[in-house]
Amino acid sequence: EWAPYPAARLALANTLEVSNLVEIVKAKMHTSASSIVSLTHFLTEGVLTEQYVLENIDALLDCIRTANVTIRWTILHSRMQETIPMMNHSGDQRRVFDKGTDPDRLVTLLLQTSQLEWKLKHEFERLLAAKEDRWQHCINETCDRLSELSEYFTGEKPLTRVERNEDLIKWFADTSAKVASLDYVNHVKAGRRIKRLIEALGHVEQFDQIDTSLQVKAFLSESRAYLTEMVRTVRVRPEVMGIIEAVSDLSYAWEIINDFMSILHTRVKRDPSCVILLRALFLKLASILDVPLTRIYQCKSSDVISVAEYYSGEIVDYV
Repeated sequence: EWAPYPAARLALANTLEVSNLVEIVKAKMHTSASSIVSLTHFLTEGVLTEQYVLENIDALLDCIRTANVTIRWTILHSRMQETIPMMNHSGDQRRVFDKGTDPDRLVTLLLQTSQLEWKLKHEFERLLAAKEDRWQHCINETCDRLSELSEYFTGEKPLTRVERNEDLIKWFADTSAKVASLDYVNHVKAGRRIKRLIEALGHVEQFDQIDTSLQVKAFLSESRAYLTEMVRTVRVRPEVMGIIEAVSDLSYAWEIINDFMSILHTRVKRDPSCVILLRALFLKLASILDVPLTRIYQCKSSDVISVAEYYSGEIVDYV
């Protein structure tokens, strides 16, 4: 369709050169294979625990983002013309694509990506619901330990036999107050403040009066652990759900996905347990609702319900 326009033809010609297309296809297929390896690991039973998600949210988001980019590129190019008009009706491009891509691998990538997205959304909803309780628990536990350490260095507690140290009394009391004042309204600022507190607790451990006390060192270690948990908790934000929704969009494949139905049917016949993965795929396909409804929501039209019902019915019929 760009063939009649000289400027567009010239801009696209380099990309459509067979030698360049070969490299692009190789790169995409390499990404596809590595994504499947990562997805298989993440989907292994027992891996996606609450703690694992908190510690590896960036890696998980990067995995589904990379997988979806590969899926989109491969699915959309699967409808490539047999011959390219602007390349003198050459059919080499189509042959390079067909030879370099594997529809069965694409279906595997699509199913596993859908499953990881579904699991990640489910786990993240739980984390968001428990965020406030987790945050307050960590603050309370940390403040309790720091307050006890402040009292410990008064030398007045039974069985302590420690020399009174006004500097440490004040330092631990001040640090406890700083922890108590933390909030996660600004997650970037909160993360930096917590990391500075963790570093400060590490430095104070080098003091002679602290280094020789196993009990004090244990309290400091536990305090750092709770603060580290707070760093992870502060990254649990509603925006992450928005990122997952955006990168997992499959509305572009509403018609093209039919080209892969025979592979899906064969999968189910060969391995009925694949139905579990199909559930996640159909939920991913529900993103088709976002396209017609976005503008209707924005203009606050009363047609939202009727349009949503229509497209919901279409999805149900499709399934």
